[in-house]
Amino acid sequence: MRSLDGGRDARDGAVLSRAFAKDGHLVFGASAVAAHDWIAHVCASADVLPSVHRTVSSWIWVAGDAAWSESHCIACVTLPNDGTRRFLGGRYLDRHRHVAQGGWVVATRRFILDWTANVPAVQADHPLLQWWTTLPPGADWWSYPAPGDESARSFETTIYDALAGEMRAADHDAVGGALLSCHAVTAWRWRHRGSQLVVERDIFGIERKVSQSDDLLTVSRKDDVLERRRSGWTLVQSRCEPLLEARYATAETNGLPFERGRADSSDPVFAFWSSASAACSPNENSAC
Repeated sequence: MRSLDGGRDARDGAVLSRAFAKDGHLVFGASAVAAHDWIAHVCASADVLPSVHRTVSSWIWVAGDAAWSESHCIACVTLPNDGTRRFLGGRYLDRHRHVAQGGWVVATRRFILDWTANVPAVQADHPLLQWWTTLPPGADWWSYPAPGDESARSFETTIYDALAGEMRAADHDAVGGALLSCHAVTAWRWRHRGSQLVVERDIFGIERKVSQSDDLLTVSRKDDVLERRRSGWTLVQSRCEPLLEARYATAETNGLPFERGRADSSDPVFAFWSSASAACSPNENSAC
């Protein structure tokens, strides 16, 4: 997924081609486009102003040679007419396939748009833009140990899964009520303190008020203390420090050719995971 972000922004056809299955495709709203056609379009846009895409907080389910993933995407593109920075946030719903030559590739990518926000070029001190520009490079987002240290890598993966799972559970519990929330870890660090583990994570969030015409975007820093118990690592203390809070009209997404996230069980994520569960059910037609 990280290679898809880098390949998209660098318009590197070779990198993008390796990330998709030969018959892969992308779904934007009601339209589907073959991956090779989309890659050709992206790479032909050499004169387009720079863009930055970052995929975070991926939730992955692997079953044999098939896999499904739900990821948050945050992107920033520069509009050509006046240099306005447009921020977009949404989710990638991906189906993956394991191939003998090449490992895991994306078979289908579906993009769900959750919010957008425009920052005029003259507002260099805008808090959303300042937060974005201080994020570490994508390759350094996760404080993974050096390659080959599998025990440490497994440990960090376990901790990350637990923290990401906590936010994902809260987001999904909110769907269907009066509030739709989406929270993504954009950076995290950890250290040991005796028998405890101290984790610092930066969280980007959106809370959609169904009864209002705007979305609340938040950035916060959360300090967690976890303790090792028989059942595994348990959260025993948590402190949250708000870094940014701003409201943006949901009307800004009107006219964009993307499917929009919804604040009830009709949100596409429900059907996506239902299809994954059905595909992996034990029957003769199972794909897993």
